[in-house]
Amino acid sequence: LRMLKWELHDSISDFVSTDWVQSRQREAKLPVDERQLHSDLFSTWMTLARLLSISHGEETLTEDGWRRMRELENKRLVRIKPGRPSV
Repeated sequence: LRMLKWELHDSISDFVSTDWVQSRQREAKLPVDERQLHSDLFSTWMTLARLLSISHGEETLTEDGWRRMRELENKRLVRIKPGRPSV
């Protein structure tokens, strides 16, 4: 996968950065024990977005690709929400 051509254009980079900042700002309003976003998670999101876009045959990340990743990630975060019994 490292050898596949894949790019992150400036316009989508700005979109992704804005989304991350807004997500962190929304979460800052939650009680500390309910927060799930941490700085390492951004790297994870970028990796997931890259792999998801490559799996769809795309050579660059799009806003739709980022939204697809966020939808999947939101579902995962709900499943691992603090205080929820593990299955």
